[in-house]
Amino acid sequence: MMRGHAVEYAVEQKLKEQTTDTKKLVNEYYDKLGLQNKFDREKLSTLRVGLNDMVEEAVKELDKYGTLISAQDWLDFKIQVEIEGEFYDVPMTGRTDFFMESKDGARVLVDLKTTSRMPSAVPFGTKIQQVLYSRATNYRTDLLYVGYGAKGVKSKSFTVDNDPSITKIVRDTIISMETLLRLTDDRDILKRIITPNPDDWSWNDDNAYKKRKEVWGW
Repeated sequence: MMRGHAVEYAVEQKLKEQTTDTKKLVNEYYDKLGLQNKFDREKLSTLRVGLNDMVEEAVKELDKYGTLISAQDWLDFKIQVEIEGEFYDVPMTGRTDFFMESKDGARVLVDLKTTSRMPSAVPFGTKIQQVLYSRATNYRTDLLYVGYGAKGVKSKSFTVDNDPSITKIVRDTIISMETLLRLTDDRDILKRIITPNPDDWSWNDDNAYKKRKEVWGW
């Protein structure tokens, strides 16, 4: 995750023409994140390998889209859900990585992912995210994967289809959550019913991690 944050930051600064020395920038930013997370400097030096290669590869691929309009934009939108005959506008929040515009005026949201292994297809959870962004903005959404391994740097792009079944899945999930909460508001019962998934980022941001530790103890 730290590598991804550092690469995204350096790519953004390069596209905004705020820097010409991406290697220095990405390494310094990565070190800053590492020290905040109490990594020792020797370990940081090892983990820096390939960072700037990924930055340069991402910039090269993003340049193919055209010009950067904005980066790291927050999206606030709503999904309407019907529960037991009543309609609710459920608020959603997301953040896009790079909003690009081509010479012919076409616009696309590009989400940059750093990875150690190139996927053969878009992971389902990621597809849900991108389809929601597309429906919220009416722009095409692409995924750009960049990784570094034994054979050097690699990249791969996907265009995410605006699959209408995804919205149904999201609505069904919201209904399931609301149905569960209507059964009981007893914290101990809910604790026994729900099992956190530590591999899911939504359980691991600072606030979610704190709450997870408080309720489940891990």
